[in-house]
Amino acid sequence: MLFVLSCYGQATQLGEYFDSLPAFDKVYFLCETDKGKYISLYGGLNAEKNPASLFYTYGYKNKPEIIYPSSTLHNNFLAFEHQYYSRPFTSYLFISFNNKGYRYTLKDSLENDIKSVSLGVKSIDRGKEHSILCKKIIVDELYEIAERLPCNKKGDGPFVCLGDD
Repeated sequence: MLFVLSCYGQATQLGEYFDSLPAFDKVYFLCETDKGKYISLYGGLNAEKNPASLFYTYGYKNKPEIIYPSSTLHNNFLAFEHQYYSRPFTSYLFISFNNKGYRYTLKDSLENDIKSVSLGVKSIDRGKEHSILCKKIIVDELYEIAERLPCNKKGDGPFVCLGDD
């Protein structure tokens, strides 16, 4: 019962920030930027209470500029991927997707007990990247959803998949 109330509370809470969203049951991430915009990841649950869909939203309160992917995309988990890196006193979790020529990456960083979350938006053609820092984190369950997403092990970097031992 507590789980159901918790999900309802989160769903109601996200509804305060964005209206006209695809149906969802759980908020995995919500933050406010220094420009007064909001970044969120949220999704639906199946009958077993496991994640069944995932969406990203960005924009001002009740004026979303981006909702990704469209609610008509089936298996929309495949539209997202994660990367993870950890060493003593440091960890990085990236959740990424491509949309209309840009790569969006939510970056959760922990360095020497200092946590920060930002959104990187990179032009795929030009390689230029813009970073948007979250100044106030309202909901933070990025690790919970990242474990359910496909993992990107491309390249020679130190990244691994969550859940790998």
